[in-house]
Amino acid sequence: MSVIVNTDYESVLFHQKPSLKMVRELEFLGLWLNEEVQNVQSYDESYLSHIERYTGQRPKLCKKSNRLRNWWGDLTNLEVERFLNSKKTSLEIALALEENYGRILKNESDLELLDEKAHYIFKSFSGVSGKGHKSLSQLKATDFPLIAENLHSREVDFSTYCFSNGNKIYYQNFISQNFGYKGSLFDQEKASFLEELDFVKKFSHLNWKKYLDDVDYIYRFVRERGPSGFSIDSYIFEKGIRTLCEINYRRTMGVTAFEIAKKVSKERFQLFLILKTDEDYLRLSEVLEGMDSVLLSHDKTMFSYLLLSGATLRVLEEKLNRLESILGTSCSIKIQ
Repeated sequence: MSVIVNTDYESVLFHQKPSLKMVRELEFLGLWLNEEVQNVQSYDESYLSHIERYTGQRPKLCKKSNRLRNWWGDLTNLEVERFLNSKKTSLEIALALEENYGRILKNESDLELLDEKAHYIFKSFSGVSGKGHKSLSQLKATDFPLIAENLHSREVDFSTYCFSNGNKIYYQNFISQNFGYKGSLFDQEKASFLEELDFVKKFSHLNWKKYLDDVDYIYRFVRERGPSGFSIDSYIFEKGIRTLCEINYRRTMGVTAFEIAKKVSKERFQLFLILKTDEDYLRLSEVLEGMDSVLLSHDKTMFSYLLLSGATLRVLEEKLNRLESILGTSCSIKIQ
């Protein structure tokens, strides 16, 4: 069966607006994990050989198939999928968990209800994770209703991904100042054991038992309504752990990167990064090969997607420092 790498899932789900631009940019990720893809982007034979070299499998491309399945998100039960992907639903669950960091504003006059001394970001109910956030000065009347959420100084962003079979993995995320996703750090040996991860040990004084209890509550809530895998986005800040920033009821970049890492490298630690660089594609590929790491993207993507691998976190940090030195720029990544 062929897959469609429908990374424009939420654009279609909420707005009925397919985005070929988004699919073309991210479709290559599906080539690393699927036998056959109905592609919209074109790929050089050298790139397909590159994938085969690392995975042992050369992806098949087809322009049309009678047997297709969506890969990023189902788009079968739209009512349920919209409900579970809505940031409004995430907020309501968070409030049930007594995480009172957000509220719904129905119109502009509700802005008067906010604490003048607090800082906020504003989210629409729908949209791609980490995008569409606005500051107070950017708001328009047409943006309402929306969510006003306390803006916290984050120490660590992380996710729990819940697979459809009930298994869970935990990993650190890297987020830009504008809340865009920049990459993830995985401990392939300990990914299923939250309390054994380095960033958790660093903040061992926090109430991780409550976090896991809250995750179990969220898991049951979602599973009563839908069977697909989903992520729970969380973060550590000055007051402790915020369990639920939002739910992404679909395949995510994080779990996709984790599964690719498992397939291409046996090293314990894996750092998936998305970079904007002027470095020549072939040169960047050679640099990464020299570090026993791999460039995942091809030469037609706007960004470079890469996977750094290391037996220890120190080795991984050394590779990151070396890469930054070669590129002449900081990746703005803090490995915990």
